[in-house]
Amino acid sequence: MASTRRELISLIEQGVIPPEQMTRAVQAAGLHPSPSRLGAVY
Repeated sequence: MASTRRELISLIEQGVIPPEQMTRAVQAAGLHPSPSRLGAVY
């Protein structure tokens, strides 16, 4: 089974989650970027 992160990335790549909803999707999935990657994600 794929990880939550991989599932979310797959949905984003397929266009299921629009770019303007990515932040909300990441939060809903309970994912939190590391401080070093925070700028790249948000």
